[in-house]
Amino acid sequence: MVNMQDRPVQPRAGPVIDKPRVRQAVPHLLLPTPVKARILDQYLEGYNQDLRSFMIDGVLNGFPLGSVGSVPPSISGNPPSALVHDRFIEDKLKKELSLGRIKGPYKSPPFENFKTSPLGVVPKKEPNTFRLIQDLSFGAPETAVNHYIPFENATVSLETFDDVAKLVVVCGKDCLLSKADVQEAFRIIPLSPLEYPKLGFTWKGEFYFERVLVMGASSSVRIFETVSKSIQWVLQTKLGVAHVSHIIDDFIFVGRAGTSECSTSLEKFF
Repeated sequence: MVNMQDRPVQPRAGPVIDKPRVRQAVPHLLLPTPVKARILDQYLEGYNQDLRSFMIDGVLNGFPLGSVGSVPPSISGNPPSALVHDRFIEDKLKKELSLGRIKGPYKSPPFENFKTSPLGVVPKKEPNTFRLIQDLSFGAPETAVNHYIPFENATVSLETFDDVAKLVVVCGKDCLLSKADVQEAFRIIPLSPLEYPKLGFTWKGEFYFERVLVMGASSSVRIFETVSKSIQWVLQTKLGVAHVSHIIDDFIFVGRAGTSECSTSLEKFF
């Protein structure tokens, strides 16, 4: 069990999600995701009906962040370390804006109940590559977005290397392995417009908000794992790919020697 929450809190009685009160017009656009809901729905026939409905509704209308209660509005700036990566952040914002994953810039907060969190830059494994995150645990506990995401919405069970090793044992000597990585995994998962006011940030005196899953929300891994599990079910149940495992966004295929069991694709969904 992996807990992605920094500050666990006791769940409150029933989810209460405030509707954002728009101060200035925010154009309504199609949700920014390459996931093909119609095709995914067809392949999920026979899947757990509640999870199937959750998946398709999420793709069409945006996934809930899983927070409970009203996150108090506040405006937070960025740490000095963010300015060190000025060029990276500028390029990242330009790309995300062009894809519709971020909305902005606004001269003033676009929602009355607007909450901004600091930006952070984290190095990746590859030299001179970085990842942009939002620190949704920033500030006093009662002001942070992650404080309002209950423990059960921030905890997830993941498959492990042992699961892959078991597939290797089953497929035997000289078996083949291949890996498919879902690129920009979190960024293809659209969020419900009800979540937009909680996911604001500032950059150079202007305001923005996120429209897709963010690195920094304690529930992000759990939400994406729900997507990954459904895809693995389709691969095994509908496409005959028996020997497959996944760890979040990395799908690992194992095939017996002399077969084409590894030659599958996830492109039909994206």
